[in-house]
Amino acid sequence: MKQRVQKITKLIVFDTLGGLLIVAAILTGWLPGPGGIPLFLAGLGMLAVNHQWARNLLKRAEKEGVAIVEKLFPDNRKVQILYDIADIFAFALWISIFLFYDQKVGRIFAFFVLGLSFGILLCNRRRYQRFTAWLKRHFHKG
Repeated sequence: MKQRVQKITKLIVFDTLGGLLIVAAILTGWLPGPGGIPLFLAGLGMLAVNHQWARNLLKRAEKEGVAIVEKLFPDNRKVQILYDIADIFAFALWISIFLFYDQKVGRIFAFFVLGLSFGILLCNRRRYQRFTAWLKRHFHKG
């Protein structure tokens, strides 16, 4: 009986949180930057705990995302250097907008530029893959 209650509680908690994150993704999708994409993926991850359809959709999104990143950020030294230069300029633009522009719209745009800068930083030279591999080596239990 206790296991059944735990199972139902887990189902309710994860499904509720997953649904709320997906609703939050829809509500914040119009914001500059990645918008609701991270919230949507987090909600899908919560739903994937209990539902096979969500696990399948999450795997497909990961596969498609990796394919897009591989096309946008090839293993070409010259292209990688250009992305690094663009990242430095985007970060400098973020600092200048954030420091010298007081309007709300400017601040929102500044955070869009900051997100773009971090996206380039993580995707270029496969830094994200190397970082997640490092995390798995050092913190994965199993």
